[in-house]
Order: sequence, then structure tokens, then C-alpha cells
Amino acid sequence: MSAKWTQQYRNIFGQIPKESESEHLTSHPMRPSEATKWGAGDWSNIPNERGFRDRKYWESAFIAQALSERGLMVPDKFGLGFACGTEPLPSLLASFGCRIIATDAPFDNCGWSSTGQKSNKAEELYHKELINKESFDRLVSFQYADMNNIPDFGKKFDFIWSACALEHLGCVHKSKDFVYRSADLLKPGGIAVHTTEFNLRSQVESVKIGDAIALTALDFIEIAEHLSWNGYKIAPLDFRLDREEYSYVEAKDGLLPKEYLPHCALVCCRQLFTSFGLIIQKGQD
Repeated sequence: MSAKWTQQYRNIFGQIPKESESEHLTSHPMRPSEATKWGAGDWSNIPNERGFRDRKYWESAFIAQALSERGLMVPDKFGLGFACGTEPLPSLLASFGCRIIATDAPFDNCGWSSTGQKSNKAEELYHKELINKESFDRLVSFQYADMNNIPDFGKKFDFIWSACALEHLGCVHKSKDFVYRSADLLKPGGIAVHTTEFNLRSQVESVKIGDAIALTALDFIEIAEHLSWNGYKIAPLDFRLDREEYSYVEAKDGLLPKEYLPHCALVCCRQLFTSFGLIIQKGQD
């Protein structure tokens, strides 16, 4: 029944243009072939210690590609990043002349500080291989922001993004609520790009992995439906997987192996998880 329901809504939100007709990315799961192409091309300069065929690299490159092909990685475009940690995106975007507000949570209830994945100031987001320090200091600022209680920034943005963050907000309803509320920060025509955990084996079961909630196909369909009703346009949902072989790692008791292994997908709790990229555009009115 759920498969039939999903197919019904794919016909609305998931009509995939032919390759020759599509200039822009769709909303879809991680594809190793994309990671390989981007790693050898436009996004080879994105720092990564695990190789290009790792889903953390793919998430950064997916966000950069989605913004670039929509003309937003140009001087004076204004961007906002959530839960940036020490990711390279603020430095990368600033290297194109974008003005960036990078944020992170004002608290650390998941132990991110001990893993070096939480920031408390702009300097912790600086990647010298991407931009010189003078330009970074001029273009990138930092402030705290609770994703469950988004502050008033006093302005609208050309684009916003989050990378592997919205699944850590406590439950699937809070994850969806963040997507809806953060989209209101966009200027007319602005773009939001989010990457998050995606359950490949169940269309309806939102499974918890450690402190993270993996969304399902039906969750993304609900998000697309809600936003579409409210005047937003969603890049078509394409749940098809890459034909290239996925690399897997197995989590035990919801925890990754102590030594991080590059991977495209995660096996845990009899489920299979990968990353999903969601692209949203605010209406012009």
C-alpha cells in the first residue's frame, strides 16, 4: 500500500526530466558517480580526508553544485549556513565573493566539541586552501543559532543550507519543522539546500541512528507537498539510486566504528541509510 501511495506522489513531485532537458540537480540520494565526477572536476578543491566517494564529501559538493548552477555563487550573494561546525562550505562560498553568516548551536548536547565538529567562532571555519584570511574575515561572520528555535536575523537571504544537521533535532517532526521555518528566511526566488540521513529500505519507518533520525521517502514527499502548497518549488524528488556500487559500513548499537571508514551507505538496525539532498526555491511573490 505504501509503495503505491509513494508512486502516486512521485508522479507529482518526482517527474524526472530527460538528461538533455535538465540543467539543474534534482532532490535525490547520494550517487557515487556524482562524487567521482565532482571530485575530478569543479569541486576537487573541497577538503576531504576520506576520498571523494564518501558521503560527507558528496554532501558538501551537492550543496555547492546546487547553488552554483542556480547562479548563487557570485559576489555579494548573501548566504546563511546552519550547524556549520568546521565544514568547508563557508570558506568555499566566500571564495566566490558570497557574504556568509555561519551558525552553530549555542550548546553541545551531542558531544560535537570532542570530535572537532562544533564551532564557536568564525576562525574555526577558516580553510586556508580555499580563501585568504583577509577575504574570509571580510565576508564570513559567525553567530549562534538553535535550529529548533531559529532567531530573527533581521534580513532575508539569497540562499541557506545545512549539511547533515536537521536529523539531529530530536524527532522527525522537528526536522520537518526546521525545513519549513528556515525556508521563510529566503528572499523571493531564494534557494535552500539541505542534506540529511535517508532510509533506503523503508518508505514509512523513520529510524533513529544514535542521536540521528533518518527520514523516509514519505517524509520527503510530505515536505514537498507542504512547501508546494505554500508557494515554494521543490527540485523533483528522485528516489532512484546510482547504478555504481555503494560502499558500506556497519554500525553496531547505533554507533559507527571508532575509526571512520569512507562509505556511501550505512547498515544499522536492519536498515540501510545514505545521504539525501533536498533543494527548495521560494516563490517570486
